Amino acid sequence: DLSHRLRLLDVLDRMTQVSLVSKNMEDALKGVLDLVLDVFDADRAWFLYPCDPDAPSWHIPMERTRQEWPGLFTLGEEIAMTREASEIFSELLRANATVQFGTQTDHTTPQFIVEKFSVKSQLQIALRPKIGKTWVFGLHHCKSEVMHDEEDLQLFTAIAHRISDTLN
Repeated sequence: DLSHRLRLLDVLDRMTQVSLVSKNMEDALKGVLDLVLDVFDADRAWFLYPCDPDAPSWHIPMERTRQEWPGLFTLGEEIAMTREASEIFSELLRANATVQFGTQTDHTTPQFIVEKFSVKSQLQIALRPKIGKTWVFGLHHCKSEVMHDEEDLQLFTAIAHRISDTLN
């Protein structure tokens, strides 16, 4: 559909503009997370590392949030791997696509995330840079649950692929 294609091209062009005006990779990635917050009207957008079901722990090296929804990056902590997190990482690695979490999907939002960060729904996808371990790119909706349509899922996946290309 033409409107979907135009939206996709507009967002990817905005990502390119963010990269062009950024002084370094960190600023570019923060700008992309800010863009994602805006495009998806989300409350929190973030990168998680590593997406490794066998790792002893994981952390959030970068996130952008709405002021009323601070996240894990603010706490600056390593999170010990749990069986639930390991299963999610395994699924993300198998899926090779955006996975939507919410009450109306096959993937319920993990209770730990609901309780600690008030997440009602979320999107996640594995980022696979050519060098180094896999990351997770995600967004949270905290004010209310949001179920994204297929066009939004495709857009989020396209953004993730562009980010993976940037990480190389």
